[in-house]
Amino acid sequence: PIIDCQKARGKELFGQYESYFSQTGESPLAYEVCFSTLDDTAKDCCSKVLEQGSKLWLNTLWGSLCGGYDDDAAFGSADPGEVYGVILGLGASIIQTDRPQLLISWLEKQNRR
Repeated sequence: PIIDCQKARGKELFGQYESYFSQTGESPLAYEVCFSTLDDTAKDCCSKVLEQGSKLWLNTLWGSLCGGYDDDAAFGSADPGEVYGVILGLGASIIQTDRPQLLISWLEKQNRR
């Protein structure tokens, strides 16, 4: 599922999945979590996804999907880790990117690939 954790419909949908998980112990393989700003709501949602045993998918194509920690910000930064480090710090194991070589190079330097 794709969850925009800061919008009413996204919160409602995530709540339905949380309820299902608490009743059955089953959770989706992964959630794509979107957020316009990296606030406590976004951090909490990411944590809950991981607590369920699901993988966290973050989309870095546009800043509106990942709180401004996007591929263009990483490309324009002297250190892409200022962007991708935040994404990994949230627990992402799936990153949707327009700049695969930039991300892969940075991950390799961090011994994370």
